[in-house]
Amino acid sequence: MDYPFKSCLSRATILGSCNAIFLVGVYVRGVGPWYPCSLERTSAVFEVLGLWNPSTREFKELPDFLWKFIKHRPLCGNIAYGLGYDSLMDDYKVIRILYYYDSKVYESDVHVYSVRTNSYKRIRDVPYFIPRRHNHPAIVSGMFLNGAIHWLGISLARTSNLSLRIVFFNVENEEFGEIQLHDQFNSYMITQALELGVFEGCLCIYRFDNCIYRFDSADGYIMKQFGADDSWTNMLSLKQPAYANPGYTLAYLHTPWLRPCVDPTSKSEFDEWINYPIAYP
Repeated sequence: MDYPFKSCLSRATILGSCNAIFLVGVYVRGVGPWYPCSLERTSAVFEVLGLWNPSTREFKELPDFLWKFIKHRPLCGNIAYGLGYDSLMDDYKVIRILYYYDSKVYESDVHVYSVRTNSYKRIRDVPYFIPRRHNHPAIVSGMFLNGAIHWLGISLARTSNLSLRIVFFNVENEEFGEIQLHDQFNSYMITQALELGVFEGCLCIYRFDNCIYRFDSADGYIMKQFGADDSWTNMLSLKQPAYANPGYTLAYLHTPWLRPCVDPTSKSEFDEWINYPIAYP
């Protein structure tokens, strides 16, 4: 697989994927997306935004639309991206959401780029706030599934509570919607990190415990029936994940032992504990 960004001064971030095509942002090292709150630096969030097909080794650079619709006030620091496929129009679309914070209210600008027309447009603001990932200072990547791009978000409606939900953007009709989350996920918002993903054609959520200081444990949940809040199933549970090898054993942080994974169904471990000391550097 060829890497299209060969300059030692440039770095790339994957912002979304769909049908083995990747939305990639490229920035120059030292100038990249680490200054989202400065309006002067906003144009440098990504020097290049493009679509990359590794199988055909094609890279399509998207038009520079960072400045055309940006309001002249500071961004709050969150920028959400996503890539999806419109089956009705046989078209790939890129969405980007900028957030502003003004008078204790979050506002947004939403832009959609069409590969088919090679043009972009501004659509209505998104009624949800999509928080940044725990391990990245500014960028949030959406997950494409069932004709829509999905993120974890919070409603901006004054009549709504601050509970977490799955926010989606329908690529065909360009409308936003939401999927309610079980209360168990909202209890994780403060002390634990949640990551949204796609696994075997289903939405999934990964929970990392105590993400501020270290990863004490991790769990994976899969939504077996799309849109059904009661269909979340625990598919994986790990305690203090650190180093993984083929098989079931796992090296644990903060202990001198190797320990196995836990079967989420039976709550039993796959194997006996392995007392194998680990040398830490």
